[in-house]
Amino acid sequence: MFRQFRSESLGKEGMKLAIKTANDLIREGFIIKKPTSYGLQVSLNPNKSPEIKKLIKDELGFDL
Repeated sequence: MFRQFRSESLGKEGMKLAIKTANDLIREGFIIKKPTSYGLQVSLNPNKSPEIKKLIKDELGFDL
């Protein structure tokens, strides 16, 4: 998941914030984690789809 983020772009504090946010989303059940042989794989929880869509609409201002 964190391969998508460059520490050069986010900086040390930005990476810490990204990790904290991801852990919060996992704890709240929005993200499902799956350990694999090549690292951690994550996906959105389909059971939380309505909540995720509402959150995107409220926070980002567009419908899916």
